[in-house]
Amino acid sequence: MIPNGSKEYGELGIVVYTNIKTQIGDNLTGHHIPSTKYMEKLQRELANNQNTFNLSQEQINSLKKWTKNDVHTIMIEETKGAEAASRHARTLTYKWKNAGDPPRLQKSPKLIFEEEIENLYEIYRQDGLLTPEVSAQIARFKSITKYRFKPLFD
Repeated sequence: MIPNGSKEYGELGIVVYTNIKTQIGDNLTGHHIPSTKYMEKLQRELANNQNTFNLSQEQINSLKKWTKNDVHTIMIEETKGAEAASRHARTLTYKWKNAGDPPRLQKSPKLIFEEEIENLYEIYRQDGLLTPEVSAQIARFKSITKYRFKPLFD
């Protein structure tokens, strides 16, 4: 694995958001996929009786279970003071830089999920770090998230 992070978990560790215990200088942050902004947008639409993507009742029930603090995140490098160069800063949704784009918010949950997972692979590929071990860990995160919210991302 990538030698970065605290003793509890390192980079690419999979952690429920409320359980994250970062340490000063560990240069890690929990990354939500899909982004919090996108998921909360879907929930607001449902609360306003809008079902933009014609979600099934099973998908709606899955979406209702999603909360920012109770989902798995994947720990990725975020270097303070050099945010532009960090892996987290290069994600599609860092500080919601692209999450708020109206065209992006009009994509289905499955498409957003797949794009954001692929973006993670691409970042590690660009950094020359996409080893079989790294690839397997991203795939594990994808599998855990899909299992927990299966109807929504299938």
